Amino acid sequence: MLRRSNSLPLLVIAYFVLAFVLAAMAGAFNDWKKSYLLTKEGHTTSGWITAKEPANHQALRYQYNVENQTYRGVQVRGQVKPGVRFEDIRIGEQVQVVFVPAQPNISCACDPAAVLRSDIVFIVVIVLLGPLGIIALSFLTKRRNSRKE
Repeated sequence: MLRRSNSLPLLVIAYFVLAFVLAAMAGAFNDWKKSYLLTKEGHTTSGWITAKEPANHQALRYQYNVENQTYRGVQVRGQVKPGVRFEDIRIGEQVQVVFVPAQPNISCACDPAAVLRSDIVFIVVIVLLGPLGIIALSFLTKRRNSRKE
């Protein structure tokens, strides 16, 4: 068994290294930047549902117009219409779309601030709890292997 005085600094270093790696991975694979941009710079317009994809994470395809040009988007996260179930949304139904005026192809048919909050919670949970889980699993594996010997 490792002595507490020698293992504590290693555990702290391992925790912060794992936290950094997990933060980088979670941030890279998460759309938080898009949600942030839409929250800070987004304008709203009306759009309409063009397709429903129940087998694709209940995705909704939508279209909207900005300066006489039509753009398309897909919403797979967040509620398009709060309190309305996916099954009750109809093709052709109007939805509120948030887009970035400088880049109108960046959009969502959701509340981007709510999505941003959930993105931040996801990253924080991964960063705080992920390293603890990995370290605990490592110790349990070492302990089980030492008992077998």
